[in-house]
Amino acid sequence: MRSLDPEINGWLEKQRIIVGDARNLKALGIEDNSIDLVFAHPPYWNLINYSKEHGYVEGDLSTVQTLEEFLHGMTQVFNEIKRVLKPERYVCILIGETFLQGGQVVPLDYYLTDLMLKLGFEFYTKVIKYTRLATSRLNFINTMKYRSLRSNFFICIHDYVLIFRKRGANTGT
Repeated sequence: MRSLDPEINGWLEKQRIIVGDARNLKALGIEDNSIDLVFAHPPYWNLINYSKEHGYVEGDLSTVQTLEEFLHGMTQVFNEIKRVLKPERYVCILIGETFLQGGQVVPLDYYLTDLMLKLGFEFYTKVIKYTRLATSRLNFINTMKYRSLRSNFFICIHDYVLIFRKRGANTGT
């Protein structure tokens, strides 16, 4: 990635995007207290099956059957984030709601906030992100329209960005 602004070029060259299982960042060579910022976009539990769309991935949290299994996996992810994030640095989590049969809303933002607080992160803020109706989301939009009509509820057009700060000078875990 290159920018026309020389000041930004130096910053961009230092950035790394790492793809892998966030429940085991040690396997990816990420050391304790070495990351300045984490931006996580976990699956919305069972809303979209990513293994079905992109090929099976072992341990894919979008394929677990229960909310408890999903939250257990997310606890593992957040523990690893806590280990690798530098003290006083931030983690941003992009998440939305998911829905059960019959239209019951599952407020994943509340569950994930509770997990982060229990792990000792400090809640900083919550941003409501308007979700555009992009072409890449047409299948999702059609699914949401169907669920809305079938279950008599609104179409969700927003997500949340939850922002937390890692407290103090602890060593991660």
